[in-house]
Amino acid sequence: MSQKSSLVALLDYSRTVEAEFLRELTDPEVEATGAPDQWTAKDLVAHVTTWRERGTEDLLAVRAGVAPPELREFDGVNREIYFENRDQTWEALRGRGQVAWQAFASAIAEFPEDVLTTAHAELTQTTPVWRRITVEAGSHPVLHFSEYAMRHGRGDSARRWMEALTPHLLSVDSSPEWHGVVHYNLACHFALSGQSEAALESLVKSLDLNPSLRKWSTQDPDLASLHQDPHFAELTAVRE
Repeated sequence: MSQKSSLVALLDYSRTVEAEFLRELTDPEVEATGAPDQWTAKDLVAHVTTWRERGTEDLLAVRAGVAPPELREFDGVNREIYFENRDQTWEALRGRGQVAWQAFASAIAEFPEDVLTTAHAELTQTTPVWRRITVEAGSHPVLHFSEYAMRHGRGDSARRWMEALTPHLLSVDSSPEWHGVVHYNLACHFALSGQSEAALESLVKSLDLNPSLRKWSTQDPDLASLHQDPHFAELTAVRE
C-alpha cells in the first residue's frame, strides 16, 4: 500500500470513529453546556472539525508552494476555536463536519505522492507533509474521542478505537523512529486510562524502536502514573 493510500485509510478510520462517537452520546451529553477549560461533546467536535479544516488549508498551501504557519501557542488557538464555535448548533456543526471530511479527503487524494514522501523542509519547516497529515487524519481526533469516552464510562470504546488506530498509523511509514512514536503515544493513552501494564508494554516497544524518546518519557506528564513503578525506572534509565 502506498503512503497516500495509507493516509486515506487512516482518514476513513478516523471518520468511522467520529460516527461511532456521535452515536454513543447520551441526551445529557448532547445538551451539555461547556466552558473554555471544560469542553462538551459539541465543543470537542467543533475543535477537531476546525483543525481538519486548517489541515486542508495547509495541504493546499504546500501544493501551491507556500509554507503553512507553524503554530506554537496551541492553548491560545484552541481557546479561540472554542469561543468561535460555542454557539453553533449541532445541525450546523454536523453539516460543516461532512464538508470538512470530504475536503480533507480530496486534498490528500490529489496531493503529489513525491511531495508526501519528501521532507520539503523549506515548505513545512521540520515536519514532513505526511507527518502533519497523520495528526489531523487520525491521531488527533481519535485520541480526543477516546479520552472523552473514557471519562464518560465508555472505556471499551476508547480502548478499541485507540488499539485499532495503531496499525493504521504504523502502515503510513516503515521507519523505526516513526513506529517508536506510534507506540509511545499508545503508551501515553494506556497510562492516562489507568492501564499501567499495557502502558509499560507499549513503552518497551517504543523505546526499543526510538531510544531518543527515553529522556522525554521521564518528564512527560502523560506518563506520570508510571513514574514510581520500578519497571519504568529500569526501562527509562539512560543507556551508556
